Amino acid sequence: MAASLRIYLVGHKSSEERMHTFIQELQAINPKAEVIWTKAEVALLAETKRVCKVIKSKESCVDLLFLTTGHAPFGPRRETAKSLEIAQSLEYYSRILFVLYILPLLNKAEVSKVVSVLMGELEQKLNDSDDLDLKKPGNFNFIKAQT
Repeated sequence: MAASLRIYLVGHKSSEERMHTFIQELQAINPKAEVIWTKAEVALLAETKRVCKVIKSKESCVDLLFLTTGHAPFGPRRETAKSLEIAQSLEYYSRILFVLYILPLLNKAEVSKVVSVLMGELEQKLNDSDDLDLKKPGNFNFIKAQT
C-alpha cells in the first residue's frame, strides 16, 4: 500500500512542462502523493527565502529536504542581480538558505534528513583559494563552477 506524502517540487519556470510530466509519473506510482509545483528562481536568494516561507506556513514538520538545483555554466560567467555567479548561488548559497530556513521544521520531524546532490564524481581540488568567486580572468569554467 502506498504511503501518503506531500512533496514541494521547486523549479525554474523553464522546467514547468517537464515537471508536470514528472508529477504525473510520481502520482501514477503513488496515487496518495500530493505534489505541489512551485515556480521559483532560487538562484535569487530572496526567492529561496520566499519558497521556504510558503513551506513553513503550510507544514508543521519536514522529514526530507532533497536539494538538487544546479546550473551547468557552458559559457562565460553569469551573475544574478546581486552579483553572485549563478552556479555558485544555486549550489551553495541557496542550499545553505534552504537548510537554514527549513531547519526548524526538520527539527520537529521524528527523523529528518537533508540530501544535497552536486556533481557526483566530477569534483576537483580548488587551486586558488583567493578567488572563491572565480572572478579572476581564466579561473571560471564548467568544472570549477561546480566544485
